[in-house]
Amino acid sequence: SVSVTNNASFTGSSLNLGFATGDNVQLGSFSANTTGAADLSEDSSTLITNTVQANSLRIVSTGSITNAANSTVSVTNNASFTGTSLNLGFANGDNVQLGSFSANTTSAAELSEDGSTLIANTVQSDSLRIVSTGSITNAANSTVSVTNNASFTGSSLNLGFANGDNVQLGSFSANATGAAELSEDS
Repeated sequence: SVSVTNNASFTGSSLNLGFATGDNVQLGSFSANTTGAADLSEDSSTLITNTVQANSLRIVSTGSITNAANSTVSVTNNASFTGTSLNLGFANGDNVQLGSFSANTTSAAELSEDGSTLIANTVQSDSLRIVSTGSITNAANSTVSVTNNASFTGSSLNLGFANGDNVQLGSFSANATGAAELSEDS
């Protein structure tokens, strides 16, 4: 059992916390600096503060996943989020840059990225909002499944044209300074 009232900060070659059978991890907030994977499973909501820097990131939470003002999330490869909801990149002064993005939430999944956004693996949510300072695309064999509205804001959007992908949206809205292209499988 790991219980921390305030910030829990981890530095090392990798992090794997909260995935052991029967454990209980509850952190006031989370920050990490690893050269490899940073994997966290938390038995409550997850608040990212300060800096999370990793080669890959996986956060599994029994509650919401958010970030604090002035925080930095920098992930070289895939960043994966599983929780009741995700709201990442909308805090004042934050900086979020992910190699690729995947999420599984029972309610809203919201991402604001300070660069291009690549959806990989699976994004499954009740609603989806992606705001990007660059292009928004999806990788081959990825799945985007949104029950209600999926909203995209970026320099361009190209969703559903990758080999083997599956895109199904309840409804769709986009705001792009360039082309907005959607191919939907429903």
